[in-house]
Amino acid sequence: FADYSRDCIWVMKKDANGVPAPGLIETFVADAANPVNLEFGPGGDLFYVDFDGGTIRRIVATTAVDKAAGRPASASSVEGAGFEPGKAVDGSSASRWSSALVDAQWWQVDLGGPVSVDSVALNWEVAYASRYQILTSLDGASFTLAAEQTIASPGWKTTSFAARIARYVRVLGLTRATPYGISFWDAQVFGPADSGGGTNQPPSAVIDGPAATTTWKVGDSIS
Repeated sequence: FADYSRDCIWVMKKDANGVPAPGLIETFVADAANPVNLEFGPGGDLFYVDFDGGTIRRIVATTAVDKAAGRPASASSVEGAGFEPGKAVDGSSASRWSSALVDAQWWQVDLGGPVSVDSVALNWEVAYASRYQILTSLDGASFTLAAEQTIASPGWKTTSFAARIARYVRVLGLTRATPYGISFWDAQVFGPADSGGGTNQPPSAVIDGPAATTTWKVGDSIS
């Protein structure tokens, strides 16, 4: 959805049940040109009308690459069999990692080598951390703080931070929101070239005809 007066397009993500959630709204394009009438083309590109400029614009999106998918994961504790750290990166939102019933538990993933990272997306279970940190490391021993997050509900939460080179990404749950441990269904790691809306190119006019003008009237063929 868009607001032409604010030159912005947003996306509402799905919650753990696959339903669009008002609490999971993120900026998709921050520099759109007075966008109205959003429509998807047959190739999956997003088109909109520039309300003030009288042009049709296109946004080309690339596929985000989850650097954590299928990578080795470890944790400070595990609630029990079936809740191992690797469950958070196995590609299934029906399996999850869950910690022991104490605060200050962590989960981490080995990305396989130094890569650029700038955001972490977590799909929290009902037993979530109300306050947690994202930390990164090159050697798996010395970690530095990338960001700290406070949330008030489970579901998908994305934490963005300044791009950095890291091999290991750790989620440290500082405070539990429930008497249980902390648990998430999915953990994803992205970098500057593949983080959500950051992969979208600035909108550009794509009308090739009529060649003499970018305005049109009813009945004109626009291509």
